[in-house]
Amino acid sequence: VASGKMELEYVDFDLENMVEDAVMSVSASTSKGLEMLYDVDANLPRYVRGDSDRLKQILMNLLNNAIKFTQKGDVAVVVKLLKQEAQNLSICFSVQDSGIGIPKHALSSVCNQFTQVDNSVTRSYGGTGLGLTIAKHLTELMSGEFRVESVEGVGSKFSFKVTLETPKEPSGDIPAAALDEPEDLSCVQEPVLLIMAQALRKHTERKLKKWKCPTVVSEHTLRNGATKLAE
Repeated sequence: VASGKMELEYVDFDLENMVEDAVMSVSASTSKGLEMLYDVDANLPRYVRGDSDRLKQILMNLLNNAIKFTQKGDVAVVVKLLKQEAQNLSICFSVQDSGIGIPKHALSSVCNQFTQVDNSVTRSYGGTGLGLTIAKHLTELMSGEFRVESVEGVGSKFSFKVTLETPKEPSGDIPAAALDEPEDLSCVQEPVLLIMAQALRKHTERKLKKWKCPTVVSEHTLRNGATKLAE
């Protein structure tokens, strides 16, 4: 990455699936019991064009970093559409945690190669700091902007802004059936019982509401969901 010789590979891909895959892949590797959340702006198209592998690598690096320094609470990925001009989509991806945070004096150097906040952090949490360095380099390779915000003892927020494109025309990368999403499911007479992991539930609930589909959300079990339906 540092040599600048890496080339980007532009493909049409499912943005929501990419984010979900990154969150699920990282959450499966931790046993801390953290809440892993994600939310994708409903104004974003489902399919976009860009380097999905590099974007996923950035997200996973930021998620792994967030999990490493968070002992309790949650880690959240938020994807927002900032601006759309013709085919171009200006998008902000952010990963926020409720971890130990970063002192102000260290914010400017935290993404430097082989940099940790101090030796005590290295002893307690390990690692080389390369994950953040790579994430920043990949963002810059895509002509994007990388930003760090943090409050010591409260948590950190790593965000990056990149420009992706809307697919110019349907391609082999996009399943034909996926091009059509329902706009109105208000005709559904019985409410949908939504029981799933917290990371998926909020986003799915928002989608169903967008489609005007009656929904009942259960936070825990099928039995709880059945009780809510009966109410």
